[in-house]
Amino acid sequence: TTEDLGVSSRPLLLLPPSLPLLLLPHPPSYLPPLHMATSDSKIFCGGLSYQTTDYSLAVHFGNYGQVTEAKIVYDRNTGTSKGYGFVTFALPASATAACQNPNPTIDGKQVNVNLASAKSQPNTPAASNAAPEPAYLDTLRAGGEDISPEVVEAAIQHKYTTNPIDALMFFLERAELFRGLPEFDYYKDNLIAGVRVFRAGGTINPLPAKTTA
Repeated sequence: TTEDLGVSSRPLLLLPPSLPLLLLPHPPSYLPPLHMATSDSKIFCGGLSYQTTDYSLAVHFGNYGQVTEAKIVYDRNTGTSKGYGFVTFALPASATAACQNPNPTIDGKQVNVNLASAKSQPNTPAASNAAPEPAYLDTLRAGGEDISPEVVEAAIQHKYTTNPIDALMFFLERAELFRGLPEFDYYKDNLIAGVRVFRAGGTINPLPAKTTA
């Protein structure tokens, strides 16, 4: 409830994303703390309503703990929401709790929630011994595409909510980004399974929640 978040019981004022939350008359509990959150504190939210804002996303997930950032991803050409975003908590336990229900309803629409992937460390032995990236990834970058793993994952999951076949093709074109990581098998197995169900009867089964080691 709004009372649990430390917000007045009066109607919520939905501010444009460009306005700082400090302008609220009663600053809620998701203002950034003085310490930095870890990568385990970040979750991905896909299949969002195009009416969902940074603010309403933060209010929803504020029920699980202090939110330090809530960010909808927008198309840079049209300015419209791409239907997915990220939420960062002050504590990893809050992110884990928020993912216990992988398909919550936000702004009247069922969405999918997962822990966001931690970025691989370039100085680890596995990374230093890895094969060079395929040239086509440079082509994608040259075309202006952001192919950082967490952004690609967000796009895969968003595409899956409307057409699992498109999501599988998108993943296969960028699979080398996840080679050697748990995400490779997760998407390979679950996207193929989802496509089979979709082709058989047009049903889109939600992707299962990702697990962490």
